[in-house]
Amino acid sequence: MTNLVVLVSTDPDGIVFQLDSDVRKAIRGMGSRVKPARRLFVSYETNDDFRRSHGPVFDHVALVLTGLSTDKLAALGGVRFIDALNDKTIHLSRFRDNEKRKEG
Repeated sequence: MTNLVVLVSTDPDGIVFQLDSDVRKAIRGMGSRVKPARRLFVSYETNDDFRRSHGPVFDHVALVLTGLSTDKLAALGGVRFIDALNDKTIHLSRFRDNEKRKEG
């Protein structure tokens, strides 16, 4: 399977990350007992605070939104974050750092 896609949109208060119904069905079909979320909202203030302390929110959003482990997301080729308005890739989370830790 190619990477999972998360649609990203904004509103006056923050950022909305969303999985479409086909992606959620695909995740449930993987045998995962975790139910993926439909969408996740992150306020601009929270996003800025998080980025200053921990870096970009994308990897963390992917984990919360899908309910899958970093190993599973890495095996799927990662998660592609797409701008919902223009279909351009905003970010690609590959989760390869996790693979490197296992090798070392």
